[in-house]
Amino acid sequence: MSQSLVVLYSIGGTCACISLIASIHLLAQHFWHFSKPDYQMYICRIILMVPVYGITSWISMLYPANRAFFNIFRDCYEAFVLYSFTMLLMNYVGGERKLIISLELKDRISHPWPFNWFFKSFTPGSMFIRLVKAGTLQFVLFRPLSSALTLLFEFYGIYHENAYNYEDAFLYLFALNNVSFSLALYGLLLFYVSTEEMLEPYKPLPKFLCIKIVIFFSFWQGILINILQQLGFINETVGLKPEEVAITLQEFLICIEMLIAAFAHMFAFGYEEYTSEVNPVFLPIKSSVASGFKSVFLAEDVIKEVKDSINPVPYDFELHN
Repeated sequence: MSQSLVVLYSIGGTCACISLIASIHLLAQHFWHFSKPDYQMYICRIILMVPVYGITSWISMLYPANRAFFNIFRDCYEAFVLYSFTMLLMNYVGGERKLIISLELKDRISHPWPFNWFFKSFTPGSMFIRLVKAGTLQFVLFRPLSSALTLLFEFYGIYHENAYNYEDAFLYLFALNNVSFSLALYGLLLFYVSTEEMLEPYKPLPKFLCIKIVIFFSFWQGILINILQQLGFINETVGLKPEEVAITLQEFLICIEMLIAAFAHMFAFGYEEYTSEVNPVFLPIKSSVASGFKSVFLAEDVIKEVKDSINPVPYDFELHN
């Protein structure tokens, strides 16, 4: 192994470990002050995204042959985080029913530029909320399915990473992932546009930026690196083939970015507002920590949301414009 690679792996590992320690500290504080389960359950899941990305990226650098297995876990958690962030925003504005009532009182909303050239303005309401949730949940379900298909096709020799060839399964999975990802992202964007005023007290912009940096930016960064490699801008170096250099570069950059994201999370998803000094409705410490672990890791809410999306339950109130 060349000295350059050793330095690269060391820097990536150091960044991943520091981001892990910072995230664990922030998680521990949230568990210790678990006074707002409807918010903190989703916040803790989002915070965990940083060590998941950082550690899996670093291990992928060390063991590139097993990268696909680590990517499955990362991809599944990525979809889980996007769902958690959507639900966090809905809870910020008082839950789904209160949100629908508030949206029904709004005027028609235009699509963001440049989509307003192609789509008419819309009136947000119950159907809009269902579509936003459906857009998120389809990504939650498709992402792990896509990862499993990647392993299956790779086993049968019909999948090769970065092979933009109509005879290779990579091209089709790449296209489907882009469609699924774009639908989820656009639904989240429309939700933000529709609820911006209601979300203002919760300072949503730093939270949106954190999600974009970790999920969306790294996604498009990977695509850009793949394109540069296909165009011949990334060449063989330190004993690595061009495609291996592209993969190593992507994983290394993610390790660096997770260090930045870990400290950004301390600002965007801080625990201070949930302490007993700020929030008098404070659970006992033992109950708080136990409740935190249970709600964050069991993910029973995801199963319920999927069932509700398949068989939607009608609302028990009537709305009028």
